[in-house]
Amino acid sequence: MYKYYIIVIIIVFGAQTANAQQETPSNFHDPRWSPDGSKIVFYSEISGNFDIYVMNADGSGLKQLTFDASYDGMPDWTPDAKHISFASNRDGDFEIYVMRLDGDNQQQLTHNEELDGTHRWSPDGTLIAFEGRRGDQTDIYVMDADGSNLKQVTNDEGNDFAPSWMPDNQHIVFHSSRDGSYQLYKTDLEGAEVIKITDNGSHNITASVTKNGEKIAYISYKTDTPQLYIMNNDNTERQLTNSSEEKMRAEISPDGQKILFNTITKSGDHTKYNIWVINIDGTGKKNLTANF
Repeated sequence: MYKYYIIVIIIVFGAQTANAQQETPSNFHDPRWSPDGSKIVFYSEISGNFDIYVMNADGSGLKQLTFDASYDGMPDWTPDAKHISFASNRDGDFEIYVMRLDGDNQQQLTHNEELDGTHRWSPDGTLIAFEGRRGDQTDIYVMDADGSNLKQVTNDEGNDFAPSWMPDNQHIVFHSSRDGSYQLYKTDLEGAEVIKITDNGSHNITASVTKNGEKIAYISYKTDTPQLYIMNNDNTERQLTNSSEEKMRAEISPDGQKILFNTITKSGDHTKYNIWVINIDGTGKKNLTANF
């Protein structure tokens, strides 16, 4: 259980500074497709510090967007493709910020005393769902696009992570430890009805939903090494990867044809994170950051 908990915390809060110091240069984390699928935003310490970067969908055209001495990570695109949001500890704890595509006009959206991390914009661009840690508990919160009208959605003794929107703009998928192991759940924006999506003894984390709501990609610990899976509406599923690297973070492309994911490769005292893409049928797997 300890192993899984550490992995989840890395996903949520970006492997805070102590972890960053232990990693080798040029790691690549938390990839997100642009709304048209032509670009990918992620964070990396290529420059020696964790900052936000963007590249073309084929791995070319790398561009650095933030240059702050703080830890910038966990990015997302606004649905209109005009801005990129991210989390940063530049005010002493992790808060959510938004900026233009060129990195200018950075504005702070949250002002809480603890950690606000992984977040996703609603399909219509009016809301942001995010995970927030208050004390020893992490829950899902929702706020307006300008950071106003903050509302807590989940409130469970288990920890709730990695929100992802359903296409109806009214429901959120997340993973939670509330029943012992990490499983996928769906809730409405009031948190009144929480539905369990996966129900097995293995950990299932970081869901991504297709725009038509018919498929969910996620990472599962059913085998010795975490692998990427795709699930249909009828709960039938398919394992898409079967390699020795640990998998984390699943992200379906806007057209529903490809999936981004991270791999973790450990060698001695070093840990290497790369960004991969794979077709939704499991073919065409490619390491996009192998040459950086």
